[in-house]
Amino acid sequence: MGKEIAAKVQQKWDQEFDKKIEFVIGDEWKAGNLSYHLESRPKWEGFTNDKALKNSSQFICVDDVCLGRY
Repeated sequence: MGKEIAAKVQQKWDQEFDKKIEFVIGDEWKAGNLSYHLESRPKWEGFTNDKALKNSSQFICVDDVCLGRY
């Protein structure tokens, strides 16, 4: 199931951005699993991290997980 969700999220990311995903934010199980299955193996930044989102150059939120890059 993690691979399928990662593919969906990666596709959504690729439609909006052309750089790799560097971090994920959200529930440790969901975001951590997503991080493991994404191509770029982004770093898990915790359950919520407003600082990471404010400092990011690009980010999206899908369901209850946010992904981005610095």
